[in-house]
Amino acid sequence: MEQRVRDLKQEGSVVVMCAPAPKSVRGWIENVWRTGPRVGEMPGLRNRLRAVKPLDMLHAMLWPDDKTLHQVWYLLTYLLHLRRSDDHILTVSHPFSAHLIGLCLKVFFGHRWVADIGDLQDLGFSNKRTFVRKLNSWLEAIVLRKCDEVVVNAGSMKEHFVLRYGIPEEKIRIIANGCRLTFEKKEPSPENLWRLAYFGNSYPGVRDGRQELLVLDELQQKFPEGKMNMRFYGRQHRALEQEIDSRGKWMGRGICNSDEELVRAYAHVDVLISLSNLNYPGIPSKLDEYIASGKPIVHFCYARNDAAGRYLRERSAVFFEYLIGANSPEELASFMNDIRAMNSRST
Repeated sequence: MEQRVRDLKQEGSVVVMCAPAPKSVRGWIENVWRTGPRVGEMPGLRNRLRAVKPLDMLHAMLWPDDKTLHQVWYLLTYLLHLRRSDDHILTVSHPFSAHLIGLCLKVFFGHRWVADIGDLQDLGFSNKRTFVRKLNSWLEAIVLRKCDEVVVNAGSMKEHFVLRYGIPEEKIRIIANGCRLTFEKKEPSPENLWRLAYFGNSYPGVRDGRQELLVLDELQQKFPEGKMNMRFYGRQHRALEQEIDSRGKWMGRGICNSDEELVRAYAHVDVLISLSNLNYPGIPSKLDEYIASGKPIVHFCYARNDAAGRYLRERSAVFFEYLIGANSPEELASFMNDIRAMNSRST
């Protein structure tokens, strides 16, 4: 997104971000304006509201996702205070409801509109009933066909949209997520402790994570007691949170509220975990960040050479492709020990 904003600025645009965004967004470049609350204020308020049972039930009923009412607020703020007739509109998901802003401004005001698709609305609701899935698929098709340009993060996403919706190839532009972080030197692991971590969010029915926990349970038993820990950084779905919390001290959860905290967390990791995509044809948003960190990656998958696996090979990353149901924790432990032995020889 940062590079996209810079490209727009070079074209002489004044950028308005109609979405929650960190205060540091003003540090990207001058004349970038933001509407909406700060990101740091959102999770606490969201959790407090969802603790009220009637509001939690209403939250589950919102369509296409629980940020829809936010998008209405952002759209009204933009229309009443910021809109110019020659504005170019860029909408970025997740959440997918962000594209409702672009759809409205395209249909009713004729703005040029670029839709950056970070998630798939149809597959993201694969655990919903058939009627809702059809409704989601219909909305996704409308967004893709009405916008002037589609931006995706991988060739596999482009292939998916061309085959599923018949979107012209020339309308779809591939822009990798990239990495804005500058990584520090790794903190040495104390007494041969293995420190594993997953950075990113999880979603039931898409990037579930619970099958991977069973593998990690077995992997932990391959090392002496207390010599392996695992941390999940990001927002995890409720079922996965419960599973993580039940594991005891060797597994836990955390949140990084700034780039500095994120870099420090990476510095205390030996092996990065990439959760499998059950039915998602794109690549995880953190994959470029993983590669840039220079750390070995364990890539869980349900099919050999999936989109993320191909991307890791193209970027010459050091990784172990763990095919769930085919590979064993013993093979994974062997990969980790080989990495440590290589690191010892190089130092």
